[in-house]
Amino acid sequence: MGHDRDWYLWCKGHGVCTYCHNDYAMVGSTYCPSCADQKSVQGARRYAALKDDKEQYAKHLLDESRRRRIRKQKRRDAGICWMCGKHPAKEGHTKCYECLIAQRRRRIEKSRQSIPREERSAYGMCYICGAPVISGFNVCQLHYDHMITIGKILTEKREAQRKRIKQNNDLIFGGEKRGH
Repeated sequence: MGHDRDWYLWCKGHGVCTYCHNDYAMVGSTYCPSCADQKSVQGARRYAALKDDKEQYAKHLLDESRRRRIRKQKRRDAGICWMCGKHPAKEGHTKCYECLIAQRRRRIEKSRQSIPREERSAYGMCYICGAPVISGFNVCQLHYDHMITIGKILTEKREAQRKRIKQNNDLIFGGEKRGH
């Protein structure tokens, strides 16, 4: 088993387990099922051992935090996104365009979830999904269009039902106009 970065990238690119190099990796992972199980057990053991020794666990957390800060600063100094490290940072920002978009989506989704459904319209949000509303309505464009479509279908059904009732009444009462 080689620990060479090129070998790792080759295995990852070809869907081969990056640990044992003998089996295909699972979808969304770089390990085959047996290596993933083995790594999971090893990680659980290591975590349990660290938890028992409080000082070592605290040191481990500090080291991990320090490594993250150093990695973040190196990426910032290089002018690349500090989150993904894949793309150049957008001008005036420390993140790339993709990470900024993803962050905004997460923030919007979190704000939508934090406001109860019955209070959304007071904040100018669709009471169904939390998206911005159309002026003068309590729903977004998507749900407005959906409601219009449903309304048309129901109106057509109602008209057809009225027509059937009228035809049945004409058959029963002979189509006579009643007067008082």
